[in-house]
Parts: sequence; structure tokens; C-alpha cells
Amino acid sequence: MDINWNIVVDIVVPIFTLIFGIVLTRILERKAKVNYYIGHTSAFNIGIQKQLNTHSVVVSNQGKKAATGVKIIHDIKPKNFNVYPQREYEKKDLREGGAEIIFPSLVPGEQVTVSYLYYPPVFWTHFNTVVKHDDGLAKMIPMMLTRQYPKWQQSIIGFLFLFGIVAFVYFIIWLIRVIFLSG
Repeated sequence: MDINWNIVVDIVVPIFTLIFGIVLTRILERKAKVNYYIGHTSAFNIGIQKQLNTHSVVVSNQGKKAATGVKIIHDIKPKNFNVYPQREYEKKDLREGGAEIIFPSLVPGEQVTVSYLYYPPVFWTHFNTVVKHDDGLAKMIPMMLTRQYPKWQQSIIGFLFLFGIVAFVYFIIWLIRVIFLSG
């Protein structure tokens, strides 16, 4: 079976160029990329039949451009909250009974934590936090605690992963040679 390499090149080169262009655009494009996650939820018993609830929302800009007009929107008005690190913000009440916390901007790599303190019957699910900025909605990142392995274990796992990729590529090349180039 003869392979017409001109046809293969005519098909593969535009596909490769498209993929390369998309990757290069993503790498070089300067835009804000705002993510957020729920940092923790906690409940404390502070006396007989008294409970105190807390949770936090962590907002960060992972993009290459400053995110402007970052808003954390709540279904209910948060009364007791703390912003860390301390920075300028505005709290604005909404007509429907909710509120929003507005940060003028988040520079690339900046992260802000908003911690809330409240009593039952309010729970963290009642806040229904939505985060957005002038360029669009922020992406909610599901988070969970994970074990941090020592550097030596991470190095071994990285080496084995890289070795596996090289072996897989070598196998694919060998398979192509056997199928198409052997007689």
C-alpha cells in the first residue's frame, strides 16, 4: 500500500496550523481570567442552642490583564464580613434584597478572600454567590483539600509520567512504521 504523502501533508498541515494558532493565541492573549471558590464552611456552638456559621469566598485573577469591576453578588445582605487582604471595596444593596461587594480591580495574580459570619437560619447556601467582572462571569472552581506529597515523591511521579509519554510516542511511531512502511 503506497501512501501519497502530498495528500497527508495537505491534510495534516492545516490542522496542525489551526491547533498551533489556537494554543499561541491562548498563551499570548491578554485578558482577565477571574476564578472563585468556596474556601471553607464552618459552624461553631457558642452556648446553649446558639450557633455561629462562617464561610469564605476566594476570588482571584489568573489572567494577564487586570479585571475591573469585580462583583460578588449575594441573594441576602451580608452583615458581618471581612475582606483580606485589606483593600478598597464598595458594598451596594440591591432592590431585590440582596447585596454586592464591588472591587474596583484585581491585577493579574491578585487574590482576595471575603469571610462571612452569620447566625442560623442563614447558611452558606443562602448566599448563592455569583462572581462577575466587567468582561464577563467568573468561573467557579470546585475545590477540596488534598494531601501534599513530598518533593521527592512528586519528582518520581513526574519522571514516570514523562517516561510513559515518551514510551507511548515511541510505540505510536513504531506502530505507524509497522503498518504503513512494512511492505
